Amino acid sequence: MHVFFLSSHQKMAENLRSVLSKSNISVTHARSIDQARRLLRAAPDVFFVDYYVLSQSGIEITKTLKQEGLLEGSEVWLTGYGIANSKKELMKIAGNRYWPQPLNFFDIQDFLESRQDDQRKVISPTAARMIGQVWASKSTAILAAEGIRLIFANGALIREDPPNCFEEALEDGDFSYSVVQNLTGGDWNKTGKRLIKACSGGDISHWLEDHHRSAFGYVFSLDLNELELDKDMLSFVSSRTALRKVSLSTKAIGQLYVLWLLGLVRGETAVERQRQQQSVDLEARVRKNQNYSWILAEYARLKTAEPFVVLGIPAKADSKIIVESVARMRERYTAIQHADRVSDEIKTAAQNMLTLIDQAAKSVHADAIDENMAEEQKLLMYAKRMMAQSNWVQAKKALTKAHQIRIEDVDILANLGWVQYQTDSSQMDEAIENLHLALHLESSHLDSLVFLSRIYIEKEDYESAMPFLRKATTLTPDPEIQEMRKLAEAEIKILERNRNDN
Repeated sequence: MHVFFLSSHQKMAENLRSVLSKSNISVTHARSIDQARRLLRAAPDVFFVDYYVLSQSGIEITKTLKQEGLLEGSEVWLTGYGIANSKKELMKIAGNRYWPQPLNFFDIQDFLESRQDDQRKVISPTAARMIGQVWASKSTAILAAEGIRLIFANGALIREDPPNCFEEALEDGDFSYSVVQNLTGGDWNKTGKRLIKACSGGDISHWLEDHHRSAFGYVFSLDLNELELDKDMLSFVSSRTALRKVSLSTKAIGQLYVLWLLGLVRGETAVERQRQQQSVDLEARVRKNQNYSWILAEYARLKTAEPFVVLGIPAKADSKIIVESVARMRERYTAIQHADRVSDEIKTAAQNMLTLIDQAAKSVHADAIDENMAEEQKLLMYAKRMMAQSNWVQAKKALTKAHQIRIEDVDILANLGWVQYQTDSSQMDEAIENLHLALHLESSHLDSLVFLSRIYIEKEDYESAMPFLRKATTLTPDPEIQEMRKLAEAEIKILERNRNDN
C-alpha cells in the first residue's frame, strides 16, 4: 500500500513514514504542489493532504491534481487544525476521510492495516515464476510490463519504476525479459525475503488440493537456509523426509506453496525418490574421483572480468568484505593445487586463478588510474579531479559518459547530480532526482546525503536539508558536515520563532 502525504510539515511526514513503514506501507512526502507533480508517477492508494500547504488550499490542490489525472482511483484524505466543524463540507468538495490534528499516527496505522487485511492478494503465477527465476538464478535483467519496470543485478532488485511497484507487479504483471550487463548493487537475500513475503498472502487452497496432497515429497533447486523460513520447513528441506512422515505447520505449508509458485521446488513422486536413493552411492563415487575440470571454464570466464566480478563481491564492498573474499578464494584454489590425483592442467588453472585473485585484490585497493581499471571507474576518478579544480564542464562530460556505461553505479549517479546542479540551473530538478535515486539504491550513501544537504542549504530550505544532515552526521565526524547541521538547526529555530511571533 502506498500513501502520498502532501504537507509542509517535515517532522510530521517523518513520523508518519516511521510508523507506517512497520506495517510495510510506503509513504512519499512532498512539500508543494510542484514537487507532488514530479513525484506522482503513479496514483497512490491514499492521497493525504494538509488543509493549507504553504498558504495554498489543500482542497484546491487536490482538485487541480485530479483534473490533471494524477489521482485517478486514489482515496483522498484531509487533515488540519481546528476545522472539524466544516468536515462534512470538506468531504463533499474533495475528500473521502478527515483526520484531525495533531495526528494520531497509530490510529492511521491501525486503520490501514485493517484495510490491508481485507484485501486478499491474487498473485499472478506467470509474474511470480518469472521474477522468482530471475532472483534464484541471480540474473542481471530488466522485467518490463505495462507501466512497470523492475531492474535486477545478480538477482537483487535494484530499481522499481514507479517506486514501490514490486508487490503490484506480482499481482498482474505480464513481463517481457531483457538481459543487461554491467549492473551491480542490491542485496540478494533481502530481495528473496521480500519476494517470499509478498507472495505469502495468496490463496493456497487450490494448490493444496491439486499438488501438495498428491506429492510424495519435493525437490528443491537452491539453498534456502538464509531466507528466514519456518524451522519445520528447513528441517523438511534438509532431511528429504517424505510428506507422509512429517507434519508441517500451517506457516511452513504456506512457505512451501510460495517456493512452488516461484519455481524453486517441484513435486516429487515415490518412484523418483527411489531412483534418487539408488543413485546416491554412484554420485559419491563420482565426487570422490572429481577432476576439477570446472576450474578451466571458471578461469576462461573470469580472466578478462572486472576485479569485483573476479572476487564475487559488490562493487562498493568495504575493505573487510574484500579481505574475507580474497582469503576464502585463495584457500579454495590452494587446496585444489595440493589435492590428490589432480592433473597438471588443473594445477596450472588453479595457479592462474590465484594470480587473477591477487591482481583483482590489488586493483580494488588502487588509488591511481591504471589500464586494468574499468572504463567507467577511470571516468569517475577523472571527473573527481576536475571537480576538485572546479572544472564542472569537464567533470559533467566524464560523468555523463560513465553513467551511460553503468547506469546504476551509486557513486557516478551522486556525483553526476552534484555537477548538474553546479553547471546548469535548468537541471536543478534532474540533479535532485539523481541524488534521491542514488539514496534509493544505497540509503546511507554519504556523498548523496551531503550533496542534497548543500543544495537545500544554498536554497535556504533548511527544513528539507535536516533529514539528510541528521543521517550524514551519524555516518561521519567530519567537522564541516557537523557545522552544516548546526547552521541548519539555528536557521530552523529562527524560522519557528518568527512563525510564533506572527
